[in-house]
Amino acid sequence: MTPAQTRIVVIGAAGAIGRCCVAALAVRGASLLLVDRPGSGVDALAAQTAGSTALVTDATSTTGRAGIVAAARALDANALLYAAGVPVFGPLEALDEAQLETSLRVNLMGPLLLTRDLLPVLSAQPEAHVIWLGSTLGRIGIPGFAAYSAGKFGLRGAAEALRREWGDGPVRIHHIAPRAVRTAFNAGPVETYNQATGTASDPPEVVAEAVCAALAEPSGERFLGSPERFAAPLNGFAPGLLDGAFVKHRKALRALGRADPPAAGSAPQPLAGTPATSNRKGDPT
Repeated sequence: MTPAQTRIVVIGAAGAIGRCCVAALAVRGASLLLVDRPGSGVDALAAQTAGSTALVTDATSTTGRAGIVAAARALDANALLYAAGVPVFGPLEALDEAQLETSLRVNLMGPLLLTRDLLPVLSAQPEAHVIWLGSTLGRIGIPGFAAYSAGKFGLRGAAEALRREWGDGPVRIHHIAPRAVRTAFNAGPVETYNQATGTASDPPEVVAEAVCAALAEPSGERFLGSPERFAAPLNGFAPGLLDGAFVKHRKALRALGRADPPAAGSAPQPLAGTPATSNRKGDPT
């Protein structure tokens, strides 16, 4: 399927990666339903983007998903791109319960529930595509990203199971896993951490090109960046072999302000300057 044949629902369309994906799809002739939360600027984005309409709603809510499904039927959608995500960074003891719940709700439950609700629409097409933007951190867990990896590991596993579930059907399942992406999330403590650990990053346009390429491919998984695309399968095969590679990450995390584990019952102490959670897609990887 070419982008010009694509009628795609884009969740998190107004985020940094989402906007790049929207631009890349639009210039190739796709028809787009742009979905994002109130205050995201998705209305203005749709007004500036040929072949697109906007839907302002929360994709993680029951009513929001119902509205998306109705709009997808009206569009006769044959593709879904889930590009929304919540960044969360820091040692586990510095994260409060609300951060953990929000990250899992948006990063894991959101794409699962919306895909479930949209499958009747997509499976009625001769060919359809579901594209989930995951992360290299869904295959390689590193210090400081335990909560984020929890959602992304789950998303990768769900994509693997779902593509096998639909292996003989019209719906193709794609899991695209970027490494660090140059967005607002990778600022402050995360930028300091990435510099200290020598973490490479890509512009969001790299992710957008991978999304467009997926529309012409069978179901599958793609890790972006090198050496990440080689380290990811190695970590899956023998994770213990890589444990020693993350000593510098552990030290960098502690240098940002991590103390010894807090006493039982004490309140979480976030890293100074850690960004608040949001639904903007600003994946660290």
